[in-house]
Amino acid sequence: MKLPPPFSKDFAHIQVIIETPKGSPGKYVFDPDLQLFQLTKILPAGTVFPLNFGFIPDTKADDGDPIDVLVLASHSLAVGCWVECRIVGVIQAEQQDKGKEPERNDRIVAIPIVSHEYELIQTIDDLGPKWIEEITHFFKYYRSMSGSQFTPLGVKGPKEAIQWITQKIES
Repeated sequence: MKLPPPFSKDFAHIQVIIETPKGSPGKYVFDPDLQLFQLTKILPAGTVFPLNFGFIPDTKADDGDPIDVLVLASHSLAVGCWVECRIVGVIQAEQQDKGKEPERNDRIVAIPIVSHEYELIQTIDDLGPKWIEEITHFFKYYRSMSGSQFTPLGVKGPKEAIQWITQKIES
């Protein structure tokens, strides 16, 4: 399976592969060698992913994995689904696994270009501080389940997010 390039031809949108659907109690991870999605974790009873969680192909974030993307959609998207999205911002964060040094693990926030429900959201600021608080709370809890720490560092808009992504594209 050949994955799509990180950006659309005109660089207006990013291409995202969904790993874990919104509402899923299971965490899925794409294995590039096997070209399959593996179930790697099941969340405690009553806990589910609040958003669709995916990655940008052919990128490498500071944690060594492809760049993480939180995709805002009113419904869950299928595991392995390819979604063309527009970027509204980035949640900058650091995570620290037990016994290891902290490393950056930012999350891009994006909206499918076919979404009508979120068409008025242009920047992450349009979502409001309560939304950011709820999402970062989920990741703090999620990371603590495996003995890790998640620390939000800030929120930036689409321009900063795009600049950061372009620095992380693998050649």
